[in-house]
Amino acid sequence: MKTARNTFVLLTAAAICASWRCAALADPITYTFIANGPIAGTLGDVAIGGMNQFLTFTFVSDTSDVQPFTFGDVHGWEDLVGAASITVTDVQTEAIVAQATFSPYDAIFISVDNKNGGVGFGSDGSVPSDPSFPGNPAYPFALVPTGDSTVFNYDLKNDVAFSDTLSISCLGFPGNCITPIPLATTAGALVLGAPGQIFNLNDVGEFTATVTSNTAPAPEPGTWALMAIGLAALGFMRRKALRLSRRPGGGDASGRSRSFDEAKGGFRAFFCEV
Repeated sequence: MKTARNTFVLLTAAAICASWRCAALADPITYTFIANGPIAGTLGDVAIGGMNQFLTFTFVSDTSDVQPFTFGDVHGWEDLVGAASITVTDVQTEAIVAQATFSPYDAIFISVDNKNGGVGFGSDGSVPSDPSFPGNPAYPFALVPTGDSTVFNYDLKNDVAFSDTLSISCLGFPGNCITPIPLATTAGALVLGAPGQIFNLNDVGEFTATVTSNTAPAPEPGTWALMAIGLAALGFMRRKALRLSRRPGGGDASGRSRSFDEAKGGFRAFFCEV
């Protein structure tokens, strides 16, 4: 009985601990790139870019989706899972000129190069083991914050802000840019940039990452399974205690089993100490 009682306490404690305090935490994170300068193109039938517009690229994801990569002597982090969008805003009026959501077929991803120092809103993303890796890390947009050494240690999991004039929209990076290809969006094809020079020093770019902490994370599948085991153990012990209470000398004046009360007391003691 003592062994069974201890098992009941431990299983129930583990279930509640898993649901309250031990569930794996994963925080939502939003990556935002803002470009302003000569970089130009089209979004559907709308001409975009230039000095009179802000191009805002947004990627909403979760810190649990960030993974490290190594490619030759280059190392860093990438996030392949999220919802990507673009918003074009007039600099003077702040009116939205065009906006769209990228298609999953574009395989938009966020990456940071810790060796060379750069962050990208890329396309055709893949895991490091895929032959197509690293995809197009600087198309449709990327930023090289030369004045901030933080980028060399950044892992895409925390709040950060970079800005610099070394902004690019380059299909073919790290080589010279080739003719840009269309990316599918809800507003039509996005085509951005031009072949030729990699960097345009007149382009101003900003990158921010904002984490939204989970204060009450939802239990994951493994947690639900552990909770079910604990609850099943609770029901089993309760039934067994009731059977024992019906035997002569098996219960106290209240008709309850002493062994069940002892187990419940141990359960309370466990959580009061945690």
